[in-house]
Amino acid sequence: VKQGKDNFTMDEVGQLFKRNFFRIFGAGLLVYLIVFAGFLLFYIPGIYFAIALSFFSIIIVYEDIPGGQSISRSFQVVKGHWWLTFGAILVFGMIVGFMSYVFIIPIYIVIFAALITGSSIGPGAVVVIILSVALYFVAYLFFISLQQIMVAFLYFSILKKKEEPSLMD
Repeated sequence: VKQGKDNFTMDEVGQLFKRNFFRIFGAGLLVYLIVFAGFLLFYIPGIYFAIALSFFSIIIVYEDIPGGQSISRSFQVVKGHWWLTFGAILVFGMIVGFMSYVFIIPIYIVIFAALITGSSIGPGAVVVIILSVALYFVAYLFFISLQQIMVAFLYFSILKKKEEPSLMD
């Protein structure tokens, strides 16, 4: 962002990754514990915390603040926009789930066919299952990446409404 489009190298990206990996990992563990504790408390607090803390990793990288502060900052950013954030994450999560689930359908077809015919699953069916699981995993990672990009756009959109920085920045 500071250097502008196409004015950075892969080494600089690697340095940024090294600098932020453990900060995001540590804050991610703390976020996980907070959300887990929220789910233990009648489930609804867990949903609230999961949405309110959805921006913590973007905040660590973009605003360059420590993990603990990114958690409180995420609450600040979401405040007043919780339902928008919830709706966007829910809708995009459903799309991600549906799109990646398409790659699991061949597994169900193979198992269902084996149940109907009463035969065991043969080597060809095992290959179909393995390929389907591999495709599902790759598709899931791709769609989750898209979901993270959507969360980043949502973060910048909310920030624009609340604090007026330029989206082009």
